[in-house]
Amino acid sequence: MYFPRPSCQCAMHVDRLTKLMMIKNIFFCLLVLLSTIEAVSAQSIVQNKIFPVPVGGQLPKSFWTYKHSMLQQGTPGAYSLYSDKGKLIILDFWATWCGSCIKRFPELAEIEKAFPGKVRVLLVNSVGTGDTQESLISKFKSGSKAFSATALSVIIADTVFLRTFPHQALPHYVWIADGGVRAITTAELLTVENVRLLLEHMDTLNSRRKNIDALRTKNKLRR
Repeated sequence: MYFPRPSCQCAMHVDRLTKLMMIKNIFFCLLVLLSTIEAVSAQSIVQNKIFPVPVGGQLPKSFWTYKHSMLQQGTPGAYSLYSDKGKLIILDFWATWCGSCIKRFPELAEIEKAFPGKVRVLLVNSVGTGDTQESLISKFKSGSKAFSATALSVIIADTVFLRTFPHQALPHYVWIADGGVRAITTAELLTVENVRLLLEHMDTLNSRRKNIDALRTKNKLRR
């Protein structure tokens, strides 16, 4: 039986179709790969975007959920500030070579103790200070009165707070309340009396908000 051989033109046509299909498949794979890379890259960029927040500015949600390397009574761990969102948070930027910073630790511990459940003081040790986790743990276990007498939490190797609240000198104090930055001060203004005044102001604002919400609810029920 005789089977006719395909013509040369037909074979060339099939070969071209095969090549086109291969090119399309490669192109599609490249598109998928590029889109995946772009998505991962964009996600990384968003995560790495930390902008300075001035006095009066509101803090982003990520500020409260980010887990910081922290020493709790000399024990390291990873913790966020989410559970402290309703408190007055005072960030104290310091370093082990800053004598005036360390001198105030007992006073800051007394401020936190004076307002239980309302005030959280965090000792923030940022990158660039030259301190390490090992040296900080050693300091807090050394028996030194300034270190051992305080039960304050210490944030180590910080980069987030440093970029959110850039500064040139130590100590540097940031007051956070109601989800925003309320003040950035020096040591002289960080007193029990000033903390009490701010807490009273916060209570007044919260009371007003509750009254406004109650009036709105009442008006809705009347309609």
